[in-house]
Amino acid sequence: MTSETRTLIDLNDIEGLEIKCLHCGMQVLYPVAKLDSERMTEKCPNCYQEWFPADASFNDFKYMKNFIETLKPILGRDRLKARIGLQVKPSASETSKQMP
Repeated sequence: MTSETRTLIDLNDIEGLEIKCLHCGMQVLYPVAKLDSERMTEKCPNCYQEWFPADASFNDFKYMKNFIETLKPILGRDRLKARIGLQVKPSASETSKQMP
């Protein structure tokens, strides 16, 4: 018998976007209710480490902002006739629990 554990996050359960600096550990939470991609910063407000280093061909920060702006109109809507969720990749500890 095979078993599978999946973790889904319903879009209506998203309360905010959190960014954690991998350099100093500072966490910044942008609540969905006030989510304004224009106020989001590309650098840590504590240590000024760049979070989204850009190169000429790919701008991660721009793509993340576009993703947020695309989601905003449907977050918290009850008129949708489908359930939309994000599947979360299991952590290494959850994966090892499933292996025989």
